[in-house]
Amino acid sequence: MEKCGIITLYHKNYNYGGILQAYAMVKIMGELGYDAEIIDYCQSYKALVIHKITKLRISEMLSIFKRKLGLKVLNILFPEIKKGIKGRYVNFEKFMEKIPHSVTYSEKNIGKCKDRYKIIIAGSDQIWNPSSWNDIYFLKFAGENTKKISYAASMGVTALSVEEVSFLQHAIKDFDAISVREYEAKKIIEQVCHNYCEVCLDPTLLLSGDRWKKIGNALSIQRGKYAFVYLVGVDKVHRRVIREYCDREQIKLISIPHAQGHYKKEDEKFAHIKLYEAGPREWISLIENADMVFTDSFHGLCFSLLLHRQFVVLDRTDTSGRKTVNNNRQQGLLEKVGLLEHKTNASLDNFEKILNKEIDWSYIDEQLRIQREHSLQYLRSNTQKG
Repeated sequence: MEKCGIITLYHKNYNYGGILQAYAMVKIMGELGYDAEIIDYCQSYKALVIHKITKLRISEMLSIFKRKLGLKVLNILFPEIKKGIKGRYVNFEKFMEKIPHSVTYSEKNIGKCKDRYKIIIAGSDQIWNPSSWNDIYFLKFAGENTKKISYAASMGVTALSVEEVSFLQHAIKDFDAISVREYEAKKIIEQVCHNYCEVCLDPTLLLSGDRWKKIGNALSIQRGKYAFVYLVGVDKVHRRVIREYCDREQIKLISIPHAQGHYKKEDEKFAHIKLYEAGPREWISLIENADMVFTDSFHGLCFSLLLHRQFVVLDRTDTSGRKTVNNNRQQGLLEKVGLLEHKTNASLDNFEKILNKEIDWSYIDEQLRIQREHSLQYLRSNTQKG
């Protein structure tokens, strides 16, 4: 069986959507007949920080530093929170170990695997975000006889600088096929690089909801009726209005505080129940069993659709209150399934209007099936053996 390597954000990536898309990508390539595994690439932290400093504003860098430091302080002051978050990382590690993966490589030695794979796939997730660009994510280490394609690689931006255009033109010139996750990235690549590019579904959407349900793992807690809230952003208004709505409707509010390893003061007195220890399997189950989901996360939206949960999508904001470009991903997917009205501003009236409107899940499943077949055909066509 020919080997397929996948480069994505995997190494110690305690991000629910990031790890679940990695799992799905390996699973799908296995079903297409390959011995597939994640190439466990550990990006140099020092090099990444230096690169981000050149891309992010000073205020953004200070915010990231403050939130990472805040989580360390929280762990010191509140041992029970430290224990819960440690449990979360343990659950992540258990799940990650079940995803077939290589030994760990760095920039210095990843060339050792250049001839190990018949095909290498870059993607999915934001591996092509300019804030973390390097030659590895553009497969420059691959052997001359290795087929190189991308699958649903995300850039997370809507425009590039002159220097970034020059880098990208060189970076993708040797790819045999290119697909991205958002139409904005397709537009950039086709206009400035003159490469044909397809838009494909995120790998998590290539697996059915029923398959994901088998992976979920319910936490041992009596919940009753509840709303699951998964917010990556820091918007205080979002949290306040969600809490008001749940209190009014007498619905318990469950959240995972300080997601993605960043301290968020906004999470401290927000939910009725805070589940610090939830890993990827528990996260799936929390969505599956919720009566409704509030999220500003792309993958929070993906799994709400897959698991047929009523949901509200809110714009993600950064620490300055600005809407982030990540919101384009949610909007693009909602347009594909005809549920754009589920993306809204935070207000009690908006929540009530959205959550009381019945969703035609058979229509949603059919739209995802069509998009899924298109994406799988891209993979079949560009990974054919021989």
